[in-house]
Amino acid sequence: MNKIYQIICVFCATFFLTSCNDWLDVSPKSQIKEEDHFGREGGFTDQLTGIYTAMCSQDMYGLNMGIGFVEVLSHSYDIDGNGKWRYANEFNYSELSSEETIKNIWKSTYACIANANILIQNLEEADPNLFTGSNYHVYRGEAYGLRGFLHFELMRLFACAPAMDGNAKGVPYVTAYSTDVTPQKTVNETMQMVISDLLLAHDELALDTLNTYDYYGTPAYDLPVNRFNFFACAATLAKAYLWMGDTQNALKYANEVINRVENVRNGGLYWIHFTNMQQTNRNELDMMFTSEHLFQLIINDWEDIGNYYFMKEGGSNVLNPSDATAQNIYEVDMGYGNDYRYLKGYEQDGDA
Repeated sequence: MNKIYQIICVFCATFFLTSCNDWLDVSPKSQIKEEDHFGREGGFTDQLTGIYTAMCSQDMYGLNMGIGFVEVLSHSYDIDGNGKWRYANEFNYSELSSEETIKNIWKSTYACIANANILIQNLEEADPNLFTGSNYHVYRGEAYGLRGFLHFELMRLFACAPAMDGNAKGVPYVTAYSTDVTPQKTVNETMQMVISDLLLAHDELALDTLNTYDYYGTPAYDLPVNRFNFFACAATLAKAYLWMGDTQNALKYANEVINRVENVRNGGLYWIHFTNMQQTNRNELDMMFTSEHLFQLIINDWEDIGNYYFMKEGGSNVLNPSDATAQNIYEVDMGYGNDYRYLKGYEQDGDA
């Protein structure tokens, strides 16, 4: 019996040793290998969609980098001293809730950058023939553009302006998906990396086949505002150069957007017309000036977020300006009280 047992044990051990590698090669149904994921064009599309979706979270533009924490810091609202925004309004960054919010902004933004780096790495290794039309260039432009854009956002939040001290430390500029700690460079050096990524993106996005010509031979562009497109990149370059004090280049890239609005027929981008703000039916007012949007995110639960923080159900957490604050924002005392955003952008929510 002992010998039989030993034979069985040896057989089992041999079976598992020879089959183990094959068995471990089977991927869980809920996971997909990186090489399989990026072995098709759809994998690159999914990766980009994942980045945009993550940017919609409340840790980022779904609240804290949109209407919430960052906007509170600008004192655009009158904040209830008993609500969640009190410490941000007082610039008390060491208080527990403020510290947690700041940590989540940092962590979530770098998570998006990490996914952009995964996308960039696989694009650089991919065969361009895998992609339809000019999609290889468009995806590459979006990936590099988002990496530059998100680092620039972090610079504006966590680093001093170049005019204050260009030799101070900037935020870590992460260019590879790795567990290694990325050393900080100076503000000036970091901004050059932002510019470098944005310029590469600008060149790639210029190859977007949506840059077409209409019947009259005039350049036209079906602006994909839900993606980091050519004009979003140009506007970000203008902002980055302006932040660096380079007004000449800031004007150059700002004019790319302005000229498109003013000179291109069917440009997919145009100034809001004043008649839009004269509609008697409030539902017909385009209070977001959507025709002027260069880049926007689709936040699925935005109505719930807006209803909570902009209406009385938000209680002490509500975000709204008093009449005095609104008048100060729109410089009513300076004679700018006819601004449609001031006249049409506010209304009372019941007894709030």
